[in-house]
Amino acid sequence: MFDRAKRGLTSAGRWPVIVAVVCAGALFVVLPLTSAGARPSKPVIKTEEVGYFGSATVTHQVNVFVYSNLGPRAGNHVTVCLGGKCKAAQGHNARLAWYAASFSTRGLHMGDAVKFTATAKSSAGQTSVSVTKPLLCMHNDGSTPQS
Repeated sequence: MFDRAKRGLTSAGRWPVIVAVVCAGALFVVLPLTSAGARPSKPVIKTEEVGYFGSATVTHQVNVFVYSNLGPRAGNHVTVCLGGKCKAAQGHNARLAWYAASFSTRGLHMGDAVKFTATAKSSAGQTSVSVTKPLLCMHNDGSTPQS
């Protein structure tokens, strides 16, 4: 009986114990890191712009674009306020998530200053910016502002 207990302490018998202890130690280190990384990030508004589509010299319809680090799939919601009206912006998932809201306004010319507030909100928090930007005349595909 003493021989059997003695055999369990030999180097060949210790490997399963050593492996179990190392694995348990690794779990104690890795689990807190994965749970910390699983928290959603706070939304960040990277930039914003306001523009209109077409070639008119005066517009009564403007679009506000907000670019964020989080898309709608991440639970991000963006609200844009302009001229006393607030609207939920329509979100689009992309490498740089973008949101758009459309507003009817008094007649504006390209380059006129437009003041608006954008708020991005998720379960991790919210970020808000109030800016004044020049009104841009956009290409029909919305990709590049014209000057």
